[in-house]
Amino acid sequence: MGNEEPIREAFLIHKSGCLLAYRVPDPTKTADYDLVVGMLTALQSFVHEAFGAGMQSLRSLEFEDKNVLIEVREGFYIAVVLNGKPTSILKSRLDSVMDAIDAKYGKVAKDWNGDIGDWVHAGRMMGTLFEEDHNRRQDGLCPLCGTVPASIGNSCQICGYREEG
Repeated sequence: MGNEEPIREAFLIHKSGCLLAYRVPDPTKTADYDLVVGMLTALQSFVHEAFGAGMQSLRSLEFEDKNVLIEVREGFYIAVVLNGKPTSILKSRLDSVMDAIDAKYGKVAKDWNGDIGDWVHAGRMMGTLFEEDHNRRQDGLCPLCGTVPASIGNSCQICGYREEG
């Protein structure tokens, strides 16, 4: 793997199949993200239809040295495309990011009217999945969403993160 980023792409997808936000380590590299999201949505639908999965969902995909880790909440999910296998640290970070996004956007997702502006800070919150974004505490910014000054004892006004001191 060398200096290759462990996360290639991260997608936040509404249960309707709409791409809400995405993050990549190198924003100059472009891809057809709608195609990726459409395929992931089709696979999720297939699992529900073919296996009567109910609330169960596809949780991962593996192809050659790439893996897709999928974390699902009631109204949305994040799909993370990885180089190699997911580590326990990455899984924990993904769970923390999902908890924060769910706390901020869970109610929005349930009754979402299609206004992408409702998800304005979700992309920033997803940025903490990437290692370089995860160390924001050194910059005096919120370590979860990176948007506002973080201080011990105060909650972030964007994502609600609160560092206990």
